[in-house]
Amino acid sequence: MGRSSFERAAGVWLALATALSAGCGTADKPERFTNSVGMVMVRIHAPAAPRPGEPALDYYLSTTEVTNEQYERFKGKHREQRAPSSAGDTHPATMVSHNEARDFVTWLSAREGRPYQLPSEREWQWAAQAGARRLQHATSDGSIAHDLANYAGTGGRDRYEDAAPVGSFPPNPLGLFDMSGNVWEWCDDWYYEEAVPQRVWMRSELLPSLDIPFFWYGLRRKWRVLRGGSFRHAEPLQRVDVRNAYTPGRQSPSWGFRVAVRVSDRAD
Repeated sequence: MGRSSFERAAGVWLALATALSAGCGTADKPERFTNSVGMVMVRIHAPAAPRPGEPALDYYLSTTEVTNEQYERFKGKHREQRAPSSAGDTHPATMVSHNEARDFVTWLSAREGRPYQLPSEREWQWAAQAGARRLQHATSDGSIAHDLANYAGTGGRDRYEDAAPVGSFPPNPLGLFDMSGNVWEWCDDWYYEEAVPQRVWMRSELLPSLDIPFFWYGLRRKWRVLRGGSFRHAEPLQRVDVRNAYTPGRQSPSWGFRVAVRVSDRAD
């Protein structure tokens, strides 16, 4: 069977990400590599610390959210638990708690011989905003529109009512897909009010049509951070500076994750 127009378009965007991520890396620290489960890892680094007093950033981040097919190499029974809104092999793996995502990176680390992890919140944001470009949305040009990201409230112009297969929309300038929209992404951090001085949007999954900001306190060591917005929510929640958090054992059809490897930790 021939490929659909969508599959051909997705292939073009994935090829573009490969081209964008090519650079002047060395043999031991290339600008990108592909692991054994097919994840393209692109190197993200800052010439200096993003803010005074912070460590410099140098790490690899997967160009897409972890897919069902990739996650199920670790947990085969997840195939029976796929959310109807994200049911294809190349859709993001959802209905995965933070605890389960950490189990996956532990498995992947043993398989690859590299210390994989969930990205820290600072790593996630630096990559999403395209580093020093500080984009408002993690899209190709920092704006947001129905043909740049998968989110709600697009007036019916978006062809996806639910989650989209990864790589369906153009990447940001660092070659990273779906960091605004599609599904929220778990970060490694516990939630702290002072962790990143940005807005906090705590969403009610029971009222996905309402975009109401909630400010939560006393969440230390109770909630894990989610970033990036999702297909369920309108434009305000797709901005790079928006934070979310939930308990680490919770699952949702609009939550997924991507993986990272710090350059200083990478074993060759």
